[in-house]
Amino acid sequence: MVCKVMIVDDEEPARRELQHLLGGIAGVSVAGEAANGQKAIKEILLVKPDVVFLDIQMPMGGLEVARMVNQMKKPPFIIFVTAYENFALEAFEVHAFNYLLKPIQEEKLLQTMLWIQQHLEKEERSKVLQRIPAEKKGRLVMLDLKDVCFFCSWQEKVIARTYDEELIICYNLKTLEERLNNDFFRCHRKYIINLTQIHEVLPWFNGVFTLSLKDNKNTEIPVGRQRVRELRELLGLVK
Repeated sequence: MVCKVMIVDDEEPARRELQHLLGGIAGVSVAGEAANGQKAIKEILLVKPDVVFLDIQMPMGGLEVARMVNQMKKPPFIIFVTAYENFALEAFEVHAFNYLLKPIQEEKLLQTMLWIQQHLEKEERSKVLQRIPAEKKGRLVMLDLKDVCFFCSWQEKVIARTYDEELIICYNLKTLEERLNNDFFRCHRKYIINLTQIHEVLPWFNGVFTLSLKDNKNTEIPVGRQRVRELRELLGLVK
């Protein structure tokens, strides 16, 4: 996963230097920057970065920005970057993840970002579903996702289709799309397919196609026009 970072410092050379250092760290993308606290808050709400590097002494200081950012439902990691040691206690009172002194030491920056990336990856893994509760003949069972050929929305319910069964589940398609692993793909507004369960790709017309799945009915699933290119790339069908 890519870790989105924002840099907030009223000195442009300092922003450029930090951007240069972060550019050398794999999996890190600088998604925004700001030269003062007011702009920083607007950008943070818009960009929703994973990490914010904050200078302390600037118009609307970094400590005030951190206090406001901490009120977000899911605040980013705050890392203070400053030339002054005497703000460290206040920084950690506003839940700073780290406190780096200028000039920034590359090794300390790298270690800080590695800690954050590991935390984010662990958090992401915890969100991924492995099994889901499903209704089967009036009973609640735990369904292994590897057994699911596809999910479909039908009459205000979501159905999970396995090789020879259809089970009602409690998740909607949007939640499933967010929490399923990369084996699953939202090919249509009403369908999510298991890519490992595709039996055959059936050309249709105007570059659109349908998919035949590996259930006992070889169910054919439509692919939405806007999802065709992405699916072709996933299946290696793009020349």
